[in-house]
Amino acid sequence: LSAAKLLTEYGVSVLVLEARDRVGGRTYTIR
Repeated sequence: LSAAKLLTEYGVSVLVLEARDRVGGRTYTIR
Protein backbone atom coordinates (compact mmCIF):
# COMPACT_ATOMS: atom_id res chain seq x y z
CA LEU A 1 0.00 0.00 0.00
CA SER A 2 2.87 2.36 0.75
CA ALA A 3 4.39 1.70 -2.67
CA ALA A 4 1.03 2.31 -4.36
CA LYS A 5 0.64 5.62 -2.55
CA LEU A 6 4.13 6.73 -3.54
CA LEU A 7 3.63 5.72 -7.17
CA THR A 8 0.36 7.66 -7.41
CA GLU A 9 2.14 10.74 -6.08
CA TYR A 10 4.44 10.41 -9.12
CA GLY A 11 1.46 10.13 -11.46
CA VAL A 12 1.56 6.37 -11.98
CA SER A 13 -1.82 4.66 -12.28
CA VAL A 14 -2.02 1.86 -9.69
CA LEU A 15 -4.59 -0.86 -9.00
CA VAL A 16 -4.35 -2.63 -5.62
CA LEU A 17 -6.10 -6.00 -5.39
CA GLU A 18 -6.81 -7.75 -2.10
CA ALA A 19 -7.79 -11.40 -1.68
CA ARG A 20 -10.19 -10.59 1.15
CA ASP A 21 -12.63 -7.78 1.94
CA ARG A 22 -10.12 -5.99 4.20
CA VAL A 23 -6.69 -4.50 3.56
CA GLY A 24 -3.51 -5.70 5.25
CA GLY A 25 -2.97 -9.21 3.95
CA ARG A 26 -2.44 -11.79 6.71
CA THR A 27 -1.62 -9.24 9.41
CA TYR A 28 -4.39 -7.95 11.66
CA THR A 29 -4.99 -6.76 15.22
CA ILE A 30 -7.30 -8.49 17.70
CA ARG A 31 -8.80 -6.18 20.32
